[in-house]
Parts: sequence; structure tokens; C-alpha cells
Amino acid sequence: MSITSHLKPKSLMLYGVAIASVVILFKVVTNYGEANLQAHPNINGRYRLIGAKLPPCFQAKPVILTIQQSGVYLNGNLSNVETKTNSSLKEKLPLKGKWQNQQLQLSGLLPAKQICESLLAQSPTNDNLLVNIQADLPNYKPEENSQIKGQITIDKLGEKLDFTTQSYSVDSNSDSNPH
Repeated sequence: MSITSHLKPKSLMLYGVAIASVVILFKVVTNYGEANLQAHPNINGRYRLIGAKLPPCFQAKPVILTIQQSGVYLNGNLSNVETKTNSSLKEKLPLKGKWQNQQLQLSGLLPAKQICESLLAQSPTNDNLLVNIQADLPNYKPEENSQIKGQITIDKLGEKLDFTTQSYSVDSNSDSNPH
């Protein structure tokens, strides 16, 4: 069987139609994706919690919310500025959650000494606090240094506390300390 037997007009037309169909399908899918599918904005970073009704220990030692994002999945941590935490990618962050319908949700157990030791005194037998964080992010744009506004619930407090965040970097440490 020689190569010329495959180069008949019917075979060439079949190959041409198959290749043209694949190219057209690829263009249609690409155009649809570019027009209708968008990734969530990047919210990776560290944010200082600010709020009038936050517990006094949150105000004495500013509390930092760390968020790592992979698509819609989020990992996070809540710690005061003085807590030495390594924010490397290998660190296992205790808060887990998702970003769906422009809403951020994180929850998990955190050591009380990491965020507010006065809460540890309320329950000396259990040094972990259940923390839930919810925030609506309808128009979040990281390039505009957008704030995150939401609510935090800590099981020992039993109420939802409103908070706002401001972007926090290690260099802004001296600015954020009120003392």
C-alpha cells in the first residue's frame, strides 16, 4: 500500500473538513471563554482588621488576616502582629473556605493565644477558638487597594462583629501600632 493511495480526492476532502472543523470549534470555544469566563480577582495578602466593636485585645495588638487563594478555594490565618507567623506557601493555614457569588467565607480552629489571650481565660480547658469569617466582595479590585468589609464570629464571644480591613505589609508594621 503506497502513500498515493491515501491521497485520493475523497480522503483529502475528509482530512480538510476534519481540520477545518477543529479550527472553527477551537475559535468558537476561545471566543466564548474570553467573553464570558473570568477568574476571581486575586485577594492573596495580609489585611489588618479594624472595627469599633472588636474585642479590646484586637485593638491593643492589631490582628492580621492572612489569605492565600487558589481559584475559588481560600486558606487563611488570623494572628496578632506580635505573633511570629511564617506566611510562606508551605505553611498550613488553619482557616479554610471558598469564594463564591462574590462572598468570602473562612472558618476553622485557631489557638486563642494567637489572637486574643483574654478569650483563653474564659475556657482554660480548650485553647482553640472556632472562628468564622464572612465578607461580601461585590466590587473588589486589588489594584485599587480595596477594603474588605465583613463579619467575624468567635465562639467564645457568641456574636458577629463587623470589621473592615486595610492592606498590611511588614513595612507598615510601625504605622499600624497605635503606641
